[in-house]
Amino acid sequence: MTSAEYIQNFREQYHLSRNQLAFYTGCSANLVARLENGAEPSREWWDSFRDVYARYDAQEAMQEEAFDFTNEVEMLVEEEERRNLRERAEAAGEKEEAPALQADDPARSVREARRRHGLSSSELAELLGVSRSRVSQMEHGKISGEQAASILAMIERTCGKQEEILPG
Repeated sequence: MTSAEYIQNFREQYHLSRNQLAFYTGCSANLVARLENGAEPSREWWDSFRDVYARYDAQEAMQEEAFDFTNEVEMLVEEEERRNLRERAEAAGEKEEAPALQADDPARSVREARRRHGLSSSELAELLGVSRSRVSQMEHGKISGEQAASILAMIERTCGKQEEILPG
């Protein structure tokens, strides 16, 4: 990978404009553009870029840990709610019904599909070919209904195929 591709990939991964990367590395947006077009960066620029990269990498890791913790708490709360519903239904002599996915809430639908198939956010990210932070964005409503429908279909197709292959 060339230095130009590396810089472009970094900007795309963290959704940074040239101006933002220039600001963080202490140079001009013009220089960032020249670097992305093949100019060789100076050692000083690489040093400041490595600092920026390390900060973003650490920030993403903290967000992923917080996201995983939040998911675990949400799962525990949902399990408790299901148990309470089941107990109330049993006490009333009724049959328990499975909760329906929310068609008007794409984020919840993606999260529910992931959990229904026993996938962690990391596993779903790998399955979809995206970062864990993108899965977080999906599960927090930062996608359109069309994107959610496409992602749900991919999860169902892929997980269904895995279930057919697995014995038992």
